[in-house]
Amino acid sequence: MKKRFSIVILKKRWAFSLIELSIVILIIGIVVAGITQGSRLVREMRIQAAASLTKSSGINGIKGLSMWLETTSSSSITSSTRGLNPDDNDKVAGWNDINPQESGKINVTQTSDSLRPTYIVDGIGNLPSIKFDGTDYLSSLASAGGSVPLEANSDNFTYVAVWLSNTNSGAQVIFEQNSATLTTGKRSSMLLVNNKYGFSGESNDAFGASYGTSSSPHISVMTVGQAGGVNDANLTVKVYTNGNTASYTDTTLSALTQNVGLSGFYIGTKSDDTERLIGMISEIIIFDRVLMKEEISEVVNYLSKKYRIKLS
Repeated sequence: MKKRFSIVILKKRWAFSLIELSIVILIIGIVVAGITQGSRLVREMRIQAAASLTKSSGINGIKGLSMWLETTSSSSITSSTRGLNPDDNDKVAGWNDINPQESGKINVTQTSDSLRPTYIVDGIGNLPSIKFDGTDYLSSLASAGGSVPLEANSDNFTYVAVWLSNTNSGAQVIFEQNSATLTTGKRSSMLLVNNKYGFSGESNDAFGASYGTSSSPHISVMTVGQAGGVNDANLTVKVYTNGNTASYTDTTLSALTQNVGLSGFYIGTKSDDTERLIGMISEIIIFDRVLMKEEISEVVNYLSKKYRIKLS
């Protein structure tokens, strides 16, 4: 009798242990799900706050806004699989212009899945970014019905980008407007060369601003313009890096050969599919004129606050 009784007790204890284990697993699952859901909620709130900052930014009222690409607005990114509801590591089929000053938008796309960059939820400043791996890019091509931000013969404009490069080696294009075939004076790009960057035209370059070490985010503003008037032989290039004061100035860029191509606008690559970016981009803003000092400060301060990039 005693032996039989002990077996019964042992069986009851084993059954009770399984119930306890199931309860513990259930609790762990609930906690993990809660943490995951909480993290997602925090991330969504962060993105919404950034989108609100963009919507209320003074950039909306700065004259000459030609193109504005960013990653936090509800209609900014088109996922190849989820449309306007992108998720982490989705392929990007389109990056959509949010320019409030123009009804005709300049949307950059990629129809080939193997050439599509990646949407990253926690990118620069813990906000969404588009990641380029050195093989992918986006574009708006005239041959496919697309448009470009600058008109032909543009000699006065401002380029803005929030970007990060993962390497200091070789040449990389952040973005450019170019002709279908490489021709002197047709190219207008923001180009990285080793640890320097600035303006690049085809055989008409001015890049000497330092961007330091790789894997650090940067706010870049680059103005290109004629100092006096339309008959000036040279253009002045100024580059502002994480600050409101130009860190690099060049006055030798030839205005006589500057004639921006209209065939396409490219992000992450040169028009001939070379000099591709290895890194991330979160925002691109283009104006069809040289911004004044106070306007540059407006742009830089907005981007610094949004992406939590310290200004020098």
